[in-house]
Amino acid sequence: MRFLCLFLFGVGSIITTGCDKDRISRLEKENRELKAKLEKSAVAQDYDLQARCSKDAERWFDEHFPAERETRSVTFTNHYGKAMNTCFVQVDNNFDGKSRLVTYYTVGSLWNIYENRELADYQLVHMNDLSDRLVKCTTTEKTCSTVEEFDSFVQRYMKN
Repeated sequence: MRFLCLFLFGVGSIITTGCDKDRISRLEKENRELKAKLEKSAVAQDYDLQARCSKDAERWFDEHFPAERETRSVTFTNHYGKAMNTCFVQVDNNFDGKSRLVTYYTVGSLWNIYENRELADYQLVHMNDLSDRLVKCTTTEKTCSTVEEFDSFVQRYMKN
């Protein structure tokens, strides 16, 4: 009798363990599939937010930087900042010089377009003698002394 009880207990343990292993395998597979679906959903959402940023940036740029007679060129680059969940626009604007000494001016800026807030800007004067003079350079953190400092600040917002 004791032998029979031990035998039945052993068989029951083997069957139960086998069922648990199958169940665990099935649950692990379902878990992997759900993770894959979630990742695909996140990628699709990121793409949608980037596309929305692109459209919003174009509309914002057209509204805030209309072509002017003195403008040589004005361009923008947009980037959806995932970490901050907002859309940034970097604007580069070149104007004709208004004197014999100045060839043209460059004005660069970085904007959070959803807050309509300027985060950084600089003004550079290109002289006829081929020298450049930085007239203004500011960021939300400090006054910068070179265009390279401005670019370094901007890159933190234009990358993720």
